[in-house]
Amino acid sequence: MKVFLYIGMIIWLAMTQAAVAATNAMAIRIGSGENAVADYKQYGYNTILLGDLTELVSFDSIYPNAISASSDLRKQIESRQTTFKKDCNKANALGLKVCVVTDEASLPVPIFNQLKESGIPSGIDFDSPKFWDVYRAKYREFLKTYPGVAYVMVRTGENYSDLHDGYTGRTVYAGHYDDAYIRHMQRFIEETRKIVVEEFGRTLIWRTWDLGDDGFHANPVIYDRIVQGLPNRKGLILSVKFTHTDFWRYNDFNPMIGRGGVDQIVEFECAREYEGKGAFPDYVGVIHAEAMRKASDLGVKGIWVWDFSGGWGGPFLKSDQWVRLNIYATSRLAQN
Repeated sequence: MKVFLYIGMIIWLAMTQAAVAATNAMAIRIGSGENAVADYKQYGYNTILLGDLTELVSFDSIYPNAISASSDLRKQIESRQTTFKKDCNKANALGLKVCVVTDEASLPVPIFNQLKESGIPSGIDFDSPKFWDVYRAKYREFLKTYPGVAYVMVRTGENYSDLHDGYTGRTVYAGHYDDAYIRHMQRFIEETRKIVVEEFGRTLIWRTWDLGDDGFHANPVIYDRIVQGLPNRKGLILSVKFTHTDFWRYNDFNPMIGRGGVDQIVEFECAREYEGKGAFPDYVGVIHAEAMRKASDLGVKGIWVWDFSGGWGGPFLKSDQWVRLNIYATSRLAQN
């Protein structure tokens, strides 16, 4: 009985606060993980995360028919394109901006093989001009095809392309946060920014996320080296989890937030893996409120709320009541 009274009190407080004018709303409010596009509008988001950029490109602009028209991979790409176009149009009609995401470096296996056959033994070589030709062609093909996309989000700290049929990839990190890593990361950011921002007038969001506490996401030395060496920051936003490393309650507020003079958004998760993804009572509104106030005071541009997703597999919920409570609270905090 106490649990239901607690839930009722929280919902009543949230609804009461929702009636207050959102004079200090986050400018960018991204949501992800919902099944229905309309749900994002319901929660007051102004941006929706849809689709994986790499999986929506045919690469015909640089290697025509390398992905055969009769192949299962081509059919998968075309099916994803059809779904994405429909969802993108629906989002835009609702007044929602669209963001796409991808891991880098990621390529379809046939394109990876074309690079190997052209003289790159590894297929993906960050010092090869041929790799960068393919990389630039991918982004140009996508952005020409989808004018309704406002944001491109890139992650380089994890890469699971091999888990998707027909794809392969690698991270920028190769065992050491050394000079080569810094140089490659800066080049990835700038090469992508020049196309996304300068050529196509969209906004680039770069996820600083990587594993552990010694990289871009959590280490001020690495963060500063990467950011200070960027030749141009126009149209660039860095995305940072609000916790120092992953979304564990014991983690401190991430000291990278507000650092470096680059626009930022901050990430929040409403169905946290190690807390059962909402399979049992788990309210995060209080800690999200504290973190969002700190982030707001530090001048961040916005937030990204993972409504669902994160981690692998189950538990698969019979009731998403607790997750919905977290989504409601976090999305309303973003508005005020």
